[in-house]
Amino acid sequence: MYSETLVCREVDLREDLRLQVVSVACELVTLEVLVQEEAQAPGDSAQTLVLQARELATKARAVLSPSTNFDTFGEAVLRAALAVLSENVMAMRQVRGTLAQLVAPAPDIELPG
Repeated sequence: MYSETLVCREVDLREDLRLQVVSVACELVTLEVLVQEEAQAPGDSAQTLVLQARELATKARAVLSPSTNFDTFGEAVLRAALAVLSENVMAMRQVRGTLAQLVAPAPDIELPG
């Protein structure tokens, strides 16, 4: 009887961890879309997106901590979502940097004559 209870608790914990992974992965996908939109039209909200990305990465690390023991598929899904998010944040930064260079005031040029 006692061992059956332990098995049921382990199954419940594994299911709960899977749900956490799915939840964090869904949040990451949502954030990925926001980052892509921001990369297309950069603005003041870029810093907010970067902060959200860091917060979600922290959540993801908590879910992936060594104390959790869920299946490798769940971990792979989450790691893939984090990789995509990371790439999009980098792309957003590159676009913002390029736009900043394009709109920067031109240096004064002295014309001969």
